[in-house]
Amino acid sequence: MLVITLGIGAMIHFYGIYIEENNKGDTVKDTKQIVAMVIDTSGNYVSLAARLASEYKRMYYCIPSWVDAYPSPNKTLIGEGIDGLIVVKNPYDVYDEIDLWIFPDVYYGAFGEWLKAQGEIVWGSCAAEELEIYRDILREEMPKLGLPVAKWVKINGMTALREYLQKNKKVWVKVNEWRGLIETFYSKNYDLVKPELDDIEFCRGILAERIDFICEEPIETDREMGYDGYTVDGEYPAEWLSGLEVKDKVYLGQWRKYSDLPSALTDFNTKFAKEFNGYGYRGFFSLENRIAGKKSYMTDFTARMPCPPGSIYLAMIENLGEVMWAGANGEIVPGKPVAQYGVELMMESNWAEKHICNIYFPKEIKQFVQLKKYAIEDGITQIIPIANGSNDIGSIVGLGKSAEEAIENVKKYAEQVEGTEISVRVDCLDGAAELLTEFQEQSN
Repeated sequence: MLVITLGIGAMIHFYGIYIEENNKGDTVKDTKQIVAMVIDTSGNYVSLAARLASEYKRMYYCIPSWVDAYPSPNKTLIGEGIDGLIVVKNPYDVYDEIDLWIFPDVYYGAFGEWLKAQGEIVWGSCAAEELEIYRDILREEMPKLGLPVAKWVKINGMTALREYLQKNKKVWVKVNEWRGLIETFYSKNYDLVKPELDDIEFCRGILAERIDFICEEPIETDREMGYDGYTVDGEYPAEWLSGLEVKDKVYLGQWRKYSDLPSALTDFNTKFAKEFNGYGYRGFFSLENRIAGKKSYMTDFTARMPCPPGSIYLAMIENLGEVMWAGANGEIVPGKPVAQYGVELMMESNWAEKHICNIYFPKEIKQFVQLKKYAIEDGITQIIPIANGSNDIGSIVGLGKSAEEAIENVKKYAEQVEGTEISVRVDCLDGAAELLTEFQEQSN
């Protein structure tokens, strides 16, 4: 496990060895000369790699987690047949070619830190992934920086969790480290949640007593905002996409000046900047904030490229590759949006969770259909199922000069996408433009 102390500046304790932070790289290099590698965990970011292939000289893609005593080929197929993308099973096979290593997800932080120690240029949260994976680390640090935190407690094991929930009502239960093990759930009272606890204990066996749970009191408010963007050593872009999400269904955002965002969205960034700098954090992140009175509670931190609105980035920001290359070298360059508004509709297919799922859409809307876990064979686009996968297969994006135009565009594209058991909640767009206007008014 990677061990890190917040605010440690340029020194990182990595497998017991202190490593000096690397010097900034050479940003003079044109992006068309860059050879890059996306290290993915499960195929969720193959569209990012496909998009960057249009800006970089050569684009490699790898999911190292295919390795197993009894491996399946599925993860090694993801990315195959995509224009400009070279899929490799082992990143070390092309190690000497790579100018930029990209980690859009978490769980490869130790590898990222090792690469930085070798003088490599890296984009991703790396060691700072622990802020997401081990939720108690961030909750312990926030009060020291003047950031409000809901009442919470860390509990080890199912027996202790049962005892706590028997004594405490209205509790959010989250899990440390094992993102795919248990979804966050709400315990109104013990009697209602007991069947879920029984299922967790039965299905996880001995592991149930080893899980670290974070139990947190709810924040009574219906106001929720979020920040999605990136940081370069505790600094932030002067302009970026900002908007709102209907959970797991649709996101609608506008390209805005950072200085115009409310303090409820940026207060965490301001107060946590020194810690980001200490980590050497150069990569995407996102926040979920609940607003109660004059206080903004940061309740969930993700140390990865946010989904949504990550798919909007791919279609909207024409120099995304330049932004990431410069950021990995310690510099912020302005993003160049091709539109002021973007909407992202999430796509699901229960069939795709366990079966190959063919997807059809006109090539003219290719840049607006951002898929996960896909490959192309003989011109046919296929979603590849993986173990412990989900029914989330990607997003459809619409851009426009106004929110209304972006919404109309995404509706038009959604009608042209076909596949087995595909579900796109177009109905969630009803009233979305008005909600965005309300969000902007609350932000001022």
